[in-house]
Amino acid sequence: MKRFQSRIESLRRVRQQAEQLARLTAAVRQGEKAAATQKADQLSLHIEDLLQQGTTELARGNTAVIQALSATTRRAQNKLAAAQVEVQQADERLVQAVQEVAAAKSEVQIAHKHRAKEFAEHRRQTLVDEENVRQENNGRRFASNATKRTAARETSKTEVAR
Repeated sequence: MKRFQSRIESLRRVRQQAEQLARLTAAVRQGEKAAATQKADQLSLHIEDLLQQGTTELARGNTAVIQALSATTRRAQNKLAAAQVEVQQADERLVQAVQEVAAAKSEVQIAHKHRAKEFAEHRRQTLVDEENVRQENNGRRFASNATKRTAARETSKTEVAR
């Protein structure tokens, strides 16, 4: 049987590599989103701590510390707003990366299906070729046996005639 070689094997490999790259990119994007979310969460906690500290200082009546905490809280809130924008952007990049993974996966599946069709056609053609060879061999055997039988009959006729 002739060895099967797909015409699109190199394309299939390239598509598999593209899928793997898309998966790795999605993993990186997921890590970026996790880091951005963690940063935003830490800033939220920091703001809560500052507000709690401001409440304590307000009860004491320490206006200088309250003003400093107020300015620090505003800066932290600005940083939090920027961090939330970063989280949103990271989420959008993650969604895009996941879509790229899905597209790459479907391309790989298409290549697999095409390769399977090629293999089925190769297998069918191989079976047809093998059947043709068997038929040809059987025909040769039959012709050879027929020749032997004819020669044996002729030999027996000449012996009977003697």
